[in-house]
Amino acid sequence: MDYAIVWRLVIDVVLETKRTKLRAFKLADSETLYKWGQNPVYKKMAGYPEVKTTQDAINLCKTYIKNSLTFAIESKQTHEVIGVFEVNERGIDETSGLDRTKEVGFLVDERHWGQGIMTEVLTCMLDFLFNELDQLEVWAACYIENDRCQHLLEKVGFTYMYQLDYSQLTSFIRDLFESVENYYRLTQSQYNSMVDNS
Repeated sequence: MDYAIVWRLVIDVVLETKRTKLRAFKLADSETLYKWGQNPVYKKMAGYPEVKTTQDAINLCKTYIKNSLTFAIESKQTHEVIGVFEVNERGIDETSGLDRTKEVGFLVDERHWGQGIMTEVLTCMLDFLFNELDQLEVWAACYIENDRCQHLLEKVGFTYMYQLDYSQLTSFIRDLFESVENYYRLTQSQYNSMVDNS
Protein backbone atom coordinates (compact mmCIF):
# COMPACT_ATOMS: atom_id res chain seq x y z
CA MET A 1 0.00 0.00 0.00
CA ASP A 2 1.31 3.47 -0.89
CA TYR A 3 0.88 5.35 2.41
CA ALA A 4 1.63 8.72 0.82
CA ILE A 5 -1.41 8.26 -1.38
CA VAL A 6 -3.49 7.12 1.60
CA TRP A 7 -2.67 10.25 3.59
CA ARG A 8 -3.55 12.51 0.67
CA LEU A 9 -6.89 10.75 0.35
CA VAL A 10 -7.58 11.13 4.08
CA ILE A 11 -7.89 14.90 3.63
CA ASP A 12 -11.34 14.46 2.10
CA VAL A 13 -12.53 11.67 4.39
CA VAL A 14 -15.84 12.09 6.17
CA LEU A 15 -16.78 9.33 8.58
CA GLU A 16 -20.18 8.80 10.13
CA THR A 17 -21.60 7.14 13.20
CA LYS A 18 -25.26 6.80 14.14
CA ARG A 19 -25.36 10.27 15.71
CA THR A 20 -22.28 12.08 14.43
CA LYS A 21 -20.32 13.07 11.37
CA LEU A 22 -16.52 13.27 11.55
CA ARG A 23 -15.30 15.92 9.15
CA ALA A 24 -12.47 18.38 8.59
CA PHE A 25 -12.50 21.56 10.64
CA LYS A 26 -13.63 24.86 9.10
CA LEU A 27 -12.66 28.36 10.29
CA ALA A 28 -16.22 28.93 11.47
CA ASP A 29 -15.63 26.19 14.04
CA SER A 30 -13.21 28.50 15.87
CA GLU A 31 -16.18 29.93 17.80
CA THR A 32 -16.70 26.53 19.44
CA LEU A 33 -12.97 26.18 20.14
CA TYR A 34 -13.04 29.59 21.85
CA LYS A 35 -16.03 28.56 23.97
CA TRP A 36 -14.21 25.42 25.16
CA GLY A 37 -11.20 27.56 26.01
CA GLN A 38 -13.29 29.52 28.52
CA ASN A 39 -14.22 26.36 30.43
CA PRO A 40 -11.35 25.05 32.62
CA VAL A 41 -12.86 21.56 32.77
CA TYR A 42 -11.54 20.79 29.26
CA LYS A 43 -7.96 21.68 30.15
CA LYS A 44 -8.19 19.77 33.41
CA MET A 45 -9.74 16.61 31.97
CA ALA A 46 -8.34 16.50 28.43
CA GLY A 47 -5.37 18.86 28.27
CA TYR A 48 -7.20 21.26 25.97
CA PRO A 49 -4.74 23.98 24.87
CA GLU A 50 -4.74 27.56 26.10
CA VAL A 51 -7.43 29.42 24.15
CA LYS A 52 -7.83 32.80 25.84
CA THR A 53 -8.76 34.96 22.86
CA THR A 54 -10.69 34.61 19.63
CA GLN A 55 -7.37 34.83 17.77
CA ASP A 56 -6.07 31.89 19.81
CA ALA A 57 -9.14 29.95 18.71
CA ILE A 58 -8.61 30.87 15.06
CA ASN A 59 -4.96 29.81 15.26
CA LEU A 60 -5.91 26.50 16.86
CA CYS A 61 -8.57 25.94 14.23
CA LYS A 62 -6.00 26.56 11.46
CA THR A 63 -3.73 23.97 13.08
CA TYR A 64 -6.58 21.47 13.11
CA ILE A 65 -7.37 22.25 9.47
CA LYS A 66 -3.76 21.54 8.44
CA ASN A 67 -3.82 18.11 10.05
CA SER A 68 -5.76 15.82 7.75
CA LEU A 69 -6.32 13.38 10.62
CA THR A 70 -7.93 15.84 13.03
CA PHE A 71 -11.70 15.64 12.83
CA ALA A 72 -14.49 17.87 14.06
CA ILE A 73 -17.23 15.77 15.64
CA GLU A 74 -20.50 17.20 14.35
CA SER A 75 -23.92 16.29 15.71
CA LYS A 76 -26.19 15.02 12.93
CA GLN A 77 -29.19 16.30 14.86
CA THR A 78 -28.08 19.89 15.49
CA HIS A 79 -25.18 20.24 12.98
CA GLU A 80 -23.05 21.83 15.72
CA VAL A 81 -19.50 20.78 16.56
CA ILE A 82 -19.63 18.81 19.80
CA GLY A 83 -16.08 17.48 19.93
CA VAL A 84 -12.67 16.96 18.37
CA PHE A 85 -10.84 13.75 17.51
CA GLU A 86 -7.10 13.83 16.79
CA VAL A 87 -4.92 11.12 15.28
CA ASN A 88 -1.20 11.75 15.68
CA GLU A 89 1.95 10.06 14.44
CA ARG A 90 4.03 8.15 16.98
CA GLY A 91 6.97 7.97 14.59
CA ILE A 92 7.83 7.55 10.93
CA ASP A 93 10.52 4.87 11.17
CA GLU A 94 9.51 1.99 8.90
CA THR A 95 12.05 -0.50 10.27
CA SER A 96 10.62 -0.30 13.80
CA GLY A 97 7.02 -0.27 12.57
CA LEU A 98 6.33 3.11 14.21
CA ASP A 99 5.07 4.41 10.88
CA ARG A 100 2.09 2.09 11.36
CA THR A 101 1.19 3.16 14.89
CA LYS A 102 -0.92 6.15 15.87
CA GLU A 103 -1.94 7.92 19.06
CA VAL A 104 -5.46 9.24 19.43
CA GLY A 105 -6.85 12.02 21.58
CA PHE A 106 -10.37 13.33 21.86
CA LEU A 107 -12.71 15.73 23.61
CA VAL A 108 -16.49 15.93 23.67
CA ASP A 109 -18.55 18.87 24.91
CA GLU A 110 -19.62 18.26 28.52
CA ARG A 111 -23.27 18.64 27.52
CA HIS A 112 -22.88 15.27 25.78
CA TRP A 113 -21.01 13.37 28.49
CA GLY A 114 -22.53 10.05 29.50
CA GLN A 115 -24.49 9.60 26.25
CA GLY A 116 -22.20 7.11 24.52
CA ILE A 117 -21.13 9.59 21.84
CA MET A 118 -17.42 8.90 22.25
CA THR A 119 -17.99 5.14 22.26
CA GLU A 120 -19.55 5.54 18.79
CA VAL A 121 -16.81 7.85 17.57
CA LEU A 122 -13.88 5.87 18.94
CA THR A 123 -15.26 2.59 17.59
CA CYS A 124 -15.68 4.19 14.16
CA MET A 125 -12.15 5.62 14.23
CA LEU A 126 -10.61 2.32 15.28
CA ASP A 127 -12.31 0.59 12.36
CA PHE A 128 -10.95 3.29 10.04
CA LEU A 129 -7.41 3.14 11.43
CA PHE A 130 -7.10 -0.64 11.52
CA ASN A 131 -9.07 -1.61 8.42
CA GLU A 132 -8.66 1.34 6.06
CA LEU A 133 -5.21 2.63 7.04
CA ASP A 134 -3.84 -0.77 8.13
CA GLN A 135 -2.31 0.45 11.38
CA LEU A 136 -0.66 -2.11 13.68
CA GLU A 137 -1.23 -0.29 16.97
CA VAL A 138 -3.33 2.57 18.31
CA TRP A 139 -2.32 4.27 21.56
CA ALA A 140 -4.17 6.66 23.82
CA ALA A 141 -3.28 8.55 26.98
CA CYS A 142 -5.53 10.12 29.56
CA TYR A 143 -5.07 12.01 32.80
CA ILE A 144 -5.29 9.80 35.86
CA GLU A 145 -8.18 11.95 37.15
CA ASN A 146 -10.21 11.24 34.02
CA ASP A 147 -12.07 8.09 35.05
CA ARG A 148 -14.55 8.42 32.18
CA CYS A 149 -11.81 8.28 29.57
CA GLN A 150 -10.08 5.31 31.20
CA HIS A 151 -13.38 3.42 31.36
CA LEU A 152 -14.08 4.20 27.70
CA LEU A 153 -10.68 2.98 26.54
CA GLU A 154 -11.03 -0.27 28.47
CA LYS A 155 -14.61 -0.71 27.25
CA VAL A 156 -13.57 -0.69 23.57
CA GLY A 157 -10.63 -3.03 24.15
CA PHE A 158 -7.56 -0.97 25.03
CA THR A 159 -5.06 -2.43 27.51
CA TYR A 160 -3.34 -0.36 30.19
CA MET A 161 0.42 -0.25 29.51
CA TYR A 162 2.10 2.21 31.87
CA GLN A 163 1.84 5.52 33.76
CA LEU A 164 3.96 8.56 32.99
CA ASP A 165 4.52 11.38 35.49
CA TYR A 166 5.77 14.30 33.43
CA SER A 167 6.97 16.13 36.55
CA GLN A 168 9.71 13.50 36.88
CA LEU A 169 11.14 14.21 33.43
CA THR A 170 13.55 16.92 32.24
CA SER A 171 12.76 20.54 33.06
CA PHE A 172 11.88 21.24 29.41
CA ILE A 173 9.23 18.49 29.38
CA ARG A 174 8.10 19.41 32.89
CA ASP A 175 7.43 22.99 31.75
CA LEU A 176 5.29 21.78 28.84
CA PHE A 177 3.29 19.16 30.71
CA GLU A 178 2.17 19.12 34.33
CA SER A 179 0.25 15.90 34.25
CA VAL A 180 0.33 12.26 35.22
CA GLU A 181 -1.10 10.14 32.42
CA ASN A 182 -2.04 6.51 31.92
CA TYR A 183 -1.11 5.07 28.53
CA TYR A 184 -3.22 2.44 26.78
CA ARG A 185 -2.68 0.36 23.64
CA LEU A 186 -4.86 -1.63 21.24
CA THR A 187 -3.26 -3.77 18.55
CA GLN A 188 -4.67 -4.65 15.16
CA SER A 189 -4.75 -8.35 16.06
CA GLN A 190 -6.59 -7.64 19.34
CA TYR A 191 -9.09 -5.48 17.49
CA ASN A 192 -9.69 -8.08 14.77
CA SER A 193 -10.14 -10.79 17.39
CA MET A 194 -12.78 -8.71 19.19
CA VAL A 195 -14.61 -8.02 15.93
CA ASP A 196 -14.54 -11.70 14.95
CA ASN A 197 -15.98 -12.71 18.33
CA SER A 198 -18.71 -10.07 18.43
